Amino acid sequence: MTIDFQHFSMIQEELKNGLILFWEKAAYILSDSGVELVVPKKDDIRPEDHFFSLLFLFAYVKAGIDRQKRLLYVAANQCLRGMVTGCDNLLDQEYKVTLETGLPKEATIFRSVLDIMVSDRVLTEIMFHGFYTDIFTLDQVKSSGKISLDALIKSGAQEAGEEKGIYEILPAKSVLNDIHSIKTGLLFQAPWALPDLFEDKLDVGNCEKIKKALFSIGLGCQILDDLVDLIIDLKMKRHNYVVSLFYESQKKACLKFINTIRENGKTIDEKRLISTLQQEYPDLFRSAAHEAESVIKSGCRTLFSGEQESMISFCVSFLIQRVGAQSYFENH
Repeated sequence: MTIDFQHFSMIQEELKNGLILFWEKAAYILSDSGVELVVPKKDDIRPEDHFFSLLFLFAYVKAGIDRQKRLLYVAANQCLRGMVTGCDNLLDQEYKVTLETGLPKEATIFRSVLDIMVSDRVLTEIMFHGFYTDIFTLDQVKSSGKISLDALIKSGAQEAGEEKGIYEILPAKSVLNDIHSIKTGLLFQAPWALPDLFEDKLDVGNCEKIKKALFSIGLGCQILDDLVDLIIDLKMKRHNYVVSLFYESQKKACLKFINTIRENGKTIDEKRLISTLQQEYPDLFRSAAHEAESVIKSGCRTLFSGEQESMISFCVSFLIQRVGAQSYFENH
């Protein structure tokens, strides 16, 4: 798919300004620490690298939030992203960059910890920036830390429940309703935590629709992740929607598949194994792909209702590509 962000051209500059504010505050926090921060140039910020931030910004525009406040919310969301990504890195034993620094590339654990610590402190700086420019009240600044933590903690607590490994394959509906709805659905509503309490002149009904739309998009993205991370999730003993579908329809075959992975995890050819599974059980992957696409479309229809309906298909296609799930939709 060709990356074309013309639909978002009106808010791309706004997105960049919010992100630059985040990096400027991060640079200030690290200025005397001995750790050098690489601050990206404005022209080097690519919308495809910040697509979810772009979605959240679009949601603010659709809700009617003032432009000056949107700038601060974009920066605050980058703080939340830094905290969440840092935690995910530690749990997944990998490193996805939030802050590019001069630290050794191999120092993945400390870099993740640094991302979390800096992002937390930058959030405070951003809120005080809003206070000094008469955008936020002092009470709002004081409450922002707790509000942001509350917005993230439920998702984190759910992740913690899987950290020791799960030993029961839940029904597919339960995975969506009881696990993924908290793990990712609520996470996509986290950028609304501050505006939810700070904006008192918005249409409440409209805001609720927007939040539900973001929830649906997040849930759909998690199903896409489950398609792509099927084997990883089994190795790490995590809930996976596709595995639950497989277990419900082909219990013996599913258990055999799980045993194959856990007994031969280090030597297994993952791509070949998934390809074989797709050939043997095409309906399994077709069903999961259809559910992911349907849920994402449902959210996009609300978010892009009216004059922006042309964005729906673009958004769905981009998210499928972003997650790396294209192969599951080739014959879909």
